[in-house]
Amino acid sequence: MPPLTKKKQKDSAGREENVNPYLKTGPNRISYWAGIRSFGSAILPYEDGETNVTAHCNELPAEEFKYGTSLKTEEGEIRLLHLFPGLEGDPVRCELRRAFLKDDPAYLALSYCWDELPGMKPILVDSCRMNVRANLAAALEQLRSHTRKTLVLWIDAVCINQSTEDDNLEKDAQVNQMHLIYTQAALVIGWLGPAQDYSDEAVILMDWVAKEAAVRSHGKNDFGKDDFDHQEQEILSELLVKYAGSQRIDLIIQSIGALFTRKWWFRVWIMQEVQLAKDVLMVCGDFGIPLDYLRRAFDAIARLGYTTKLGEMHSDTAKAVRRHITFTPPKMLSATSPQKLNLPVMSRGLEDIIAESNGLNATDPRDHIFALRSMANDFKELEVQVDYHKTIADVFTDTAKTLIKKRGALYILSWCQKTPAEVVFRKDLAKLPSWVPNWSSKFPQPIWMRLKNNYSLFSASGNPIGGSTPTPQFDGNVLKIAGHDFDVVKTISKQSWNHGTGTDKRFVVTMCIWEAKQLLGANWRKEYTTKTGHEIVLRTLVADTDLKLPNFEPVSANTRKLGRTFDAVIEQMKKQDPGILDEDFLAQRDHLYKLIARIFHGRTLFVTSRGYLGVGDERVKEGDKVCIFLGAPVPFILRDNGTKLGDGTKLNQLVGECYVHDIMYGGALYGNPATVTFAIR
Repeated sequence: MPPLTKKKQKDSAGREENVNPYLKTGPNRISYWAGIRSFGSAILPYEDGETNVTAHCNELPAEEFKYGTSLKTEEGEIRLLHLFPGLEGDPVRCELRRAFLKDDPAYLALSYCWDELPGMKPILVDSCRMNVRANLAAALEQLRSHTRKTLVLWIDAVCINQSTEDDNLEKDAQVNQMHLIYTQAALVIGWLGPAQDYSDEAVILMDWVAKEAAVRSHGKNDFGKDDFDHQEQEILSELLVKYAGSQRIDLIIQSIGALFTRKWWFRVWIMQEVQLAKDVLMVCGDFGIPLDYLRRAFDAIARLGYTTKLGEMHSDTAKAVRRHITFTPPKMLSATSPQKLNLPVMSRGLEDIIAESNGLNATDPRDHIFALRSMANDFKELEVQVDYHKTIADVFTDTAKTLIKKRGALYILSWCQKTPAEVVFRKDLAKLPSWVPNWSSKFPQPIWMRLKNNYSLFSASGNPIGGSTPTPQFDGNVLKIAGHDFDVVKTISKQSWNHGTGTDKRFVVTMCIWEAKQLLGANWRKEYTTKTGHEIVLRTLVADTDLKLPNFEPVSANTRKLGRTFDAVIEQMKKQDPGILDEDFLAQRDHLYKLIARIFHGRTLFVTSRGYLGVGDERVKEGDKVCIFLGAPVPFILRDNGTKLGDGTKLNQLVGECYVHDIMYGGALYGNPATVTFAIR
């Protein structure tokens, strides 16, 4: 690599900064990828005079663009945007033309975040003015600058009539076939936004790291911890420093961290756009890099920063990584394509994909369903259609009904936990029945864990998921479900378990352990106060799940080591001066704390009238019922909401799932308890 010399470019704050001249001739410029990947298959020859009237006009017309007749979506008709070449400063000039998917037209699909840049900007479409989002305009300006030919693109904001004047009919129909549009695209371009804050150098560095990592993993498509040992980490670290220059590595690593926090990575629509693509080229500013290269480079660089032998390697690089890459990799980074994940296309059910995407963002909450439906292997069976005429509450409720009726997926009730409602949609989301998850909100990790072959770790109702159980019924938005009325909540913890981070998290977990010990009293079953009871406290605090165990086996399968750690933690808590603690104990203690913190985020302890210890949603109150739903893997807590149906049946509110020790594996069914029907709204 040539020495770094000064050239001016403006950063995000408008300041001039030094730029490496090598970037302008590097191997991963967009024009390079256009020549060797499928990018080039959608480039058409530019015909002089095709748009000659406006070819060199710097003034945009006043006439606003209007869509013509609606598309024949039922026949697979779409619009394609023909983007013409232009010089810097020229208006973006395009034409919209119609095509049929059955004719296999050549085009690129653009994947971008609408609000990455603020504001709107006009472009020229069919000789008329169209206002588009600033980030889209920037993408079009960037893409046209790398070719003297016409690019053929499919872009949702332009190729679909987004106006509400046609009552969203075209939008509904086109969104229903977007999975076909992205599947047939020659290439999907993921637009991260303009270059800023050393992002060009960051992309070049990651391109190099990905290729180097492939070599050091012995030519495998992917590499794990066994392939990437300490010696290779040291070699890669050394090469990183030589490649980037130690005086700039901190800024470049900081830019890498910033690149992976751009909004594109957190948009729910991207899941479909990326996973159904034949290939994905990420573009940031002048440069393009395959998405799978980004994934490989991020993995290598992130692990490099957390080596245990900082003193034996180039610590400048490692310390820079630890400062600026401190987050979990974005979901989209591992979703390059089903092939890269060794998964067949559309191999998962709708509820699996919803769970996988939980935490991603959407401008319209309904898109948390609409953006994912076509990726599911059961979307035709479920008949979930895009319909923007429906309210948010109706879309969420209809989806939950469908999953329960057609899939028997009672485990989705575990996602009905306390979740924040977006302020702008609070009125709509307040109409959700208590048994319907707020699909748009990030919900805590459920206590329920599903294993291979669709089986659950727990089987509180004595039946595996999908077993022969009574089918739940619906009376409007009232869920009627058979089960057993097991017990009543008698005492709840006084502690709030929404933990913080670092030292604060340890303090809250410590308080959680003390609270469990304090609850050992007259309300408990006799055997809970024996030595066995000590194990029961531990297993309740972690909901009987140690994520280190194979297949998420119950803690009871390997209690000894975790139990010793639990005993030692309690002894340490009793001492004001615990003395010097060895590293092995500290590692085990931190692991135990993570398990407890995972369970008690938004949850609390309670004891039932019959003396059973449990963990449930922090909204649980004394007098709430602990119930077993036939076909559900875990118990649930219900609350009488004070109203009745016309036939006199009491209506209940679903508070949430719970863990109750001794009944998670069918213990509540001893003695053949009576079966009742719960009505929940």
